[in-house]
Amino acid sequence: MYAIRKFRKGDEGLIYSVLHSSSRLIQILSCYEDSSKLKHGDILEMTANPNFDPAGTFFICRGDREVGFAVASQGSLHFFHVQPEHFDVAAEMLLDHLLEWQQQKGADRVRQDRMRGIEGSISTISDVFRLEEDKKYIDLFVSKGFKRSPECGNMVVELAGFRWTEEQKALEDELRAAGIVVKGAQRNEVSEFVRGRPVDLIDEVVMPYLNSSEPDALQLAWDKDHIIGYCAFFPWTFFSVPEMPELGHILVDESYRRRGIGEILQCHLLEWGKKHGVEKVRLSTINNDIPRFHIYSKVGFRVTEKWYQSMQKIF
Repeated sequence: MYAIRKFRKGDEGLIYSVLHSSSRLIQILSCYEDSSKLKHGDILEMTANPNFDPAGTFFICRGDREVGFAVASQGSLHFFHVQPEHFDVAAEMLLDHLLEWQQQKGADRVRQDRMRGIEGSISTISDVFRLEEDKKYIDLFVSKGFKRSPECGNMVVELAGFRWTEEQKALEDELRAAGIVVKGAQRNEVSEFVRGRPVDLIDEVVMPYLNSSEPDALQLAWDKDHIIGYCAFFPWTFFSVPEMPELGHILVDESYRRRGIGEILQCHLLEWGKKHGVEKVRLSTINNDIPRFHIYSKVGFRVTEKWYQSMQKIF
């Protein structure tokens, strides 16, 4: 017999035990970089996250043992996991309870939020939410009226074969003639780069590189004496998996877009990676985001698998 109960203070250890009974841990929420080091203290940090709502957190139990849990807030489903051996009965029961709770809260729809999960869990992280791995979960949610978001794709470029095209060389010459130059960052340039930019960008992107021995891995586009764009790998992927980091940050100021600067930024970053032992670079994108998809394809990225970013149900 299965039963559902609400989260109570002190239940953090139960979340830990439910997760550790699963076959493989991936990153949980955005605050974790190495899931293999997940500890009880990390679960306490998870439950302290602003998105963690005790009122919307439920366990499903078999007798006196917790076999699954879900984290939700009004209009959003952040995390949903049931141990595989209990899925066939417990998952539908838990999802029905969550949908009823959402309606009681007055939600007119419910969608997944951008939080991380583990194998066999509904999540939007590309490493988890794949059609091949999670068909049972996807089928369950679809049966309850959820609709999928646009299809997404994981893309990879192998740097052994990366070369600048003649068109890209000519484009860089054209930009240089207009006073626009792309080059690796230097530590003494941080004050110029941080001015007027979001704090989280500085903390997550700039400082990890400028505090490292390889600040020039952060590529900057300059128009004479001010920075107009940047391109970088996600720092935590670059420093933990240097042979295949993820391209995570590329931005050009709005007034400079549609001039090929983003393409040249990527070329410089891939060239830098090739010289420094990077074998492959990966990224994830929405396949119907044609402009980005086109830019990535022009520097050699190819789709390696497809997945869905999120699901939504309208009541």
